Amino acid sequence: MPTYDVGQIIYIVSSKNMQVLPFIVAEEVVRKTLQGQEVTYLVKRDKTNKTYRLSELSGEIYEDLESVREALLENTRRAVNKICDATRQKVALLENSATFENQTPQAPEKHSSKIPTDDELKSFILEDGTKVRVNLGDI
Repeated sequence: MPTYDVGQIIYIVSSKNMQVLPFIVAEEVVRKTLQGQEVTYLVKRDKTNKTYRLSELSGEIYEDLESVREALLENTRRAVNKICDATRQKVALLENSATFENQTPQAPEKHSSKIPTDDELKSFILEDGTKVRVNLGDI
């Protein structure tokens, strides 16, 4: 984890909320344990006494606005390229379907369906009183 100075302004780019949030480093807490040394930074967003653990905030951390600007422009460029690539693929599909349409059309297959005559239909009355007509040729 990079180191920060108390009083330093840092910027968190939140892709979740689509915003850039400025913070000030309010405290640097150093703990020495058997596992080693651990550094935790507490940051503030405004003049209230509420602090946040920097490690618990989601987003990319930048130390200056120029780095933020470059990162945002790069994200935008990637998103635009992704949209254009998807559109290019759709155009290729359209061009392929247009070449198929220009070929000689085949006559659609005709399905013959036979309507049963009254002689082929038999009427029955079910136990509950329902009347049904059944085509015996389908059985």
